[in-house]
Amino acid sequence: MKTFLRLTTGIIFLFVFSFNAKSSVFVQATTSLTTANPLECADIFYSVDVQIGCINHVYSGSSVVVSGSTITVNIIYTAQPICLGAIGYQTHSVNIGQIAAGTYTVVFQGVLGSSVINTISQSLTIGSCCSSTAAFTSNSVNYCAGDSLKLTNSSSTNGTATYTWFRNDTVVGTSRDYMEILPSVGNRSYKLVSSDTCESDTVVKTIKVIPPPELGPDTSICLGDQLTLTVATGWATYKWNTNNTGRIERVSSTGKYVVTTTLASGCVRSDSVSVTVVGPFFSLGQDKTICPNGSTVLDAGVGTWKSILWSTSDTTALLTVNTPGSYIATVTNSIGCNYNDAIQVTRDKDSVLTITGADTVCIGDSVYLQAPTHFASIKWFDNDTNAITKGVGTAGNYSLMATTNTGCHVYDTVHVGFDTLPIVSLGNDTVLCNGKSWLIQTNTPNILLYRWQDASRKSTFNANKKGTYSVVITDDNGCNGTDTVVVDYKDCEVIDPVDTNKTSVNPHHISSGVSIYPNPTLGNVTVKFQNSQSTVEVQLLDMMGRVVLKTSRTETDQVELNLEGFNSGKYVLFIATEESHTAHGIILQ
Repeated sequence: MKTFLRLTTGIIFLFVFSFNAKSSVFVQATTSLTTANPLECADIFYSVDVQIGCINHVYSGSSVVVSGSTITVNIIYTAQPICLGAIGYQTHSVNIGQIAAGTYTVVFQGVLGSSVINTISQSLTIGSCCSSTAAFTSNSVNYCAGDSLKLTNSSSTNGTATYTWFRNDTVVGTSRDYMEILPSVGNRSYKLVSSDTCESDTVVKTIKVIPPPELGPDTSICLGDQLTLTVATGWATYKWNTNNTGRIERVSSTGKYVVTTTLASGCVRSDSVSVTVVGPFFSLGQDKTICPNGSTVLDAGVGTWKSILWSTSDTTALLTVNTPGSYIATVTNSIGCNYNDAIQVTRDKDSVLTITGADTVCIGDSVYLQAPTHFASIKWFDNDTNAITKGVGTAGNYSLMATTNTGCHVYDTVHVGFDTLPIVSLGNDTVLCNGKSWLIQTNTPNILLYRWQDASRKSTFNANKKGTYSVVITDDNGCNGTDTVVVDYKDCEVIDPVDTNKTSVNPHHISSGVSIYPNPTLGNVTVKFQNSQSTVEVQLLDMMGRVVLKTSRTETDQVELNLEGFNSGKYVLFIATEESHTAHGIILQ
């Protein structure tokens, strides 16, 4: 037969191998302590789980042997002649009885028949049933001087016990409970020694006698500062006259502050302090605005402060300033509290007045001067106080006065000029021979834009049919000029060709009463009479005898002819008045 024993984490495995008539027996046992906190005055139990290889082996019980500090526990099985080979499981509760207090080694032995298979051991500690525990309670945690201290004994003992009380290691009593009057502030150590027939035990506690609340002397603080009043820890409750229930009170206003504290011992203590807040509140007021070339007075408070110092190094209460900027004053009151404030001085943003509108327009137009709308009031040159827009039609200086919302008076003046209109002349109304055209020219300098009756934009217009022709010109000042000419057509008679060199004896002075110039010409010809003529008819013929230009005038001493657009060459000019009919040679270059 061969056996072995193995222990794993507090669990005992017992293996038994038996060889009989070629059969084997396998026994495995595990044990665990089922009694918590075992004591000498109570039975101690173990639970044993068994796994056997022959299910017909019989559990015969257990035996316990105590020898010194060793407890031997035998787990006994009886083997049968024939092994019924199958694995079986069994659990047994083993009572090892009541054993005196101490620390033991428990040895478990597997026994099959009369043979010990193997052993396994584990430690066991058994407590004493004879013990004494010293304990006491107090009637409070903290105390005031003069309070009654009551210490109530709550020790547990066996049989008759004796008690000894100590204060700071000095014996003060031997009764079960203890009481005394606490005379002064401080910490005291109280010890109770409890003794019975088994043993003695000691317990020590510290009793605190705390000082009453102390808020200090009456005091003053600066306006805006905060004073923190603090009561020491240890009190059961805190109650301020501000309804604060904490041990800290933060003070920022004048008044009397009272705190009342209590303890579980019944002690009630209070203290108070008067706090005065010294000011006054310091402010330079709202930011200020000054007018151009104006000033303002900053007031730090006359007769209020012990000292005043401005950021300008001035020390007076009133400071006159005429420059925009930030000004800071630092003041000191009667108890040395320092305060400062800053004020911003700005120039009135509305103190700039500008009249808007064109300063030059064309004759015949109007200038519309515009006043800003953000002023409290305005007054124009003509005393008009209502109009925001003022129209003027003549050249000159125009002024405006305005008052800002802060009362500043500002002024502005503008000069308005007028540009003359450009002059354009298209010449006299003209009758052309059928089939002829006329290049109408404006002949006006410094013109930027042209607009003819058909919206064309050239400086000239070629007239080739009957109608009214007009042009609007715009000069570099933006001014417009206009003129209109009427062109008519007719069938012209054909006159025999004329030798222009023989037609006129004098090309400039045909008779003593008529002058024609310039001749030769680049386009314009003037016929000048010495005397005014009641009727004048002028015809211009080309060298084929065709009338290419015909015009008439009444009550005039001068006729202007515009030959621009005609082909260069020689022409014959016939002039008919009531007094004479003459022909003149004209050369168009």
